[in-house]
Amino acid sequence: KLGSILSPDSTGAMGKNRTPQWVLAVAGAVGVWLVLHRPRRLGVAVLLAAALESMRRKRLPHAMPPPPCAPPQLGSAMPPSTAFQEPPIPFNTPDAFLEEAMAHFKRLLQFDTSNPPGQEEACADWCREQLEKVGIQVRVMDVESPGQGSKRRSIVARLPGPDSVPESEDLLLSAHLDVVPADTAEWIYPPFEATTARDSTGIECVWGRGAVDMKHMAAYCLTTMLELARTKAKLKRGLKLALVADEEAGCGYGALPLARQHPDWLTAKACITEAGGSTQHTAGKRLYPIQVGEKGFVWLKVKVKGIPGHGSSPTKHHALARLAPVLQDLIDEPYMGHKCNKFTKDCVDSLGDTLGGMGGWLFKSISGATSSKIVLGFVMPAPIAGFMASMVHNTAAPTMLQSGSKVNILPSSAELVVDCRVTPGTDPQEFIEEFKKRVGGACEVEPLLHGIGPPVENAYKGNPIYDLCNTIVHEADPGSLTAPCVIQGFTDARAYNEIGIPTYGFSPVWLPPCLPFMMLGFHGHNERIPVHGFRWGAACMRELVHRWCVDGHTQ
Repeated sequence: KLGSILSPDSTGAMGKNRTPQWVLAVAGAVGVWLVLHRPRRLGVAVLLAAALESMRRKRLPHAMPPPPCAPPQLGSAMPPSTAFQEPPIPFNTPDAFLEEAMAHFKRLLQFDTSNPPGQEEACADWCREQLEKVGIQVRVMDVESPGQGSKRRSIVARLPGPDSVPESEDLLLSAHLDVVPADTAEWIYPPFEATTARDSTGIECVWGRGAVDMKHMAAYCLTTMLELARTKAKLKRGLKLALVADEEAGCGYGALPLARQHPDWLTAKACITEAGGSTQHTAGKRLYPIQVGEKGFVWLKVKVKGIPGHGSSPTKHHALARLAPVLQDLIDEPYMGHKCNKFTKDCVDSLGDTLGGMGGWLFKSISGATSSKIVLGFVMPAPIAGFMASMVHNTAAPTMLQSGSKVNILPSSAELVVDCRVTPGTDPQEFIEEFKKRVGGACEVEPLLHGIGPPVENAYKGNPIYDLCNTIVHEADPGSLTAPCVIQGFTDARAYNEIGIPTYGFSPVWLPPCLPFMMLGFHGHNERIPVHGFRWGAACMRELVHRWCVDGHTQ
């Protein structure tokens, strides 16, 4: 009722009244406060009313708002109109540098390094050739990948600083060269041709598998190092570049053996890699999260035995029938307990404080077990709630199912592969025991090869390189905000973290409001990156390297 009074025009597509989301958020916040304080019965009543209205609201068809970017007209040679202002390319970055970075980026995209099998060798050799042309020493590490028929090649290059400055002051840049496979039939443009074209929002993009994850970062770093060598820049600190294999399959043939066998190649003050630094348009603000931690992964195979038989006589005792309840349970409830340690809570609180207002308060509330259930279950809209929930819960997502050998045989065995992600502070072995109890004693559970990666926590407060990332963003996009974050996925940071190198996710890309990060085809179809966003990000990375390695930036 409050919604209809305050916003009488908040209607769905069929003209039914729809309570605004902000009203539900306020009601939820009031309800939480009352439950935690007094009178509790009133708080429960308010939450129940908000929940019922939220469910009614979700059943109503949504009125679609006009897109903030107008789509291009077919056959039109004119650029589309836009409802946003692109920031200028910052730091007086030379056009020649940006053009070279784009050329390297497109060449990197044209290497098919789909993992499996990886086949990074040709791409790594091309990068090595570019580096050696300008006199940069490159070290090579090959790891044999059983059954995949190719060497998994990683390379490390270094531009040394003065002899008087130890390598421990170097800046390490890292990017992986492998990409996830692409279903070519589902792509608008071929995934390994690096096509430049506008997408449905009217934004000019470069299309290709790995555009976002993460060959754009490889191009930033490679071009920056080549420019420094070519211009014979006098460095005050050294610069290292690691281009590695196999990140997409758990780092077992890339960054992990590199760090364990050659830690001296990687010595650095800190490492910069992927998964942070892209524009997030939130509550009218431009936020750039910088990754300081990441969830661990536990990839498990669940095996079930059953009684085989003829397909013409169905039973409930064959393996697939016995596995079905386990699969359905994991789909229905992918969350395995609220887990938010102090490190994650500090990041959540920092991000909430940065956002400010009611939205920031609600975001901070997800760090508490009780308040998280209320806010995620009743206040936040479903897509956002799911994303937020995975930040503070261990999760289990079924991804692969295998059973049977013939259409008319009831199978005697079935296997389910589950992608589990564990929050910082969670012991992967303890999680496996918890998972075994959940699926039951009839199931055999075992981790996949290279299938366990612990969570990552990097100290960031007071680290000069982390602080420099923040400074670069604020200067490149005045009025924007930054905050530390913990990502739900994993990166090569786990390898560098293992040998004591603080690692931050900062691969900057400016994005318009109509093209959020999750619409860029990350691990999906039609992966692409805006041309202007790439150029902006390349300029930011170049400036970061110059300030640390050339200018000798200090706090």
